Amino acid sequence: MRVKFVVGFVLLMTIEAFCQQTPFSATETHTLQVISPDGRITEHKVTQRRYFHSSSGATLTQDLSPDKVPIRAQLTDYGGTKKAYLIDYVNERAQVERELGDRMVLPRSRSDVKNALGSEIVHGFECLILPSYLTDERGRRELIGTGCIAPELNFLRIKEDITMKLKDGRSERIVTELEDIRVGNEPDPSLFAVDSASIRRAKNLMK
Repeated sequence: MRVKFVVGFVLLMTIEAFCQQTPFSATETHTLQVISPDGRITEHKVTQRRYFHSSSGATLTQDLSPDKVPIRAQLTDYGGTKKAYLIDYVNERAQVERELGDRMVLPRSRSDVKNALGSEIVHGFECLILPSYLTDERGRRELIGTGCIAPELNFLRIKEDITMKLKDGRSERIVTELEDIRVGNEPDPSLFAVDSASIRRAKNLMK
């Protein structure tokens, strides 16, 4: 069985300093549909996560329980420790996932995005449309959908719509989208801290 990877819209321009980023928060909605060979939708599942971005460059994505309480999160701390963490809210602890280095890969301007297919407005933000690819271990690429990045939101992916074929003839359609985007307010600093007290505070903030 060959392993394949969703490459999406990889951005290759590097910025020298990661500061003065636009802080914001949003709800990330993830919709999965399984489609049979005759076109019927046999499975439909919607999950939500919370997304936070600080002006220092740290991002946090929280997985939520059915009653909207955070269970775990992924923290990418370019603005401080230069590490990525997995946060366990149930046990109030964090572990280092990997080192990030000193720089973050982002375009400097719209002109750096070379493969844009056009633009559209998504939830009030202008977004550049980019192709999403599926790439196997041999480097072969297959176009599977499109994604949108918003220059106003630090060139963040704001929406992606991809469809992947399964071995049995079925397909999976996955739509990921940021909604309820609130720009300009700095998220609570405890969301991006990894000590037990801060993790406990962050968990209680969401109740």
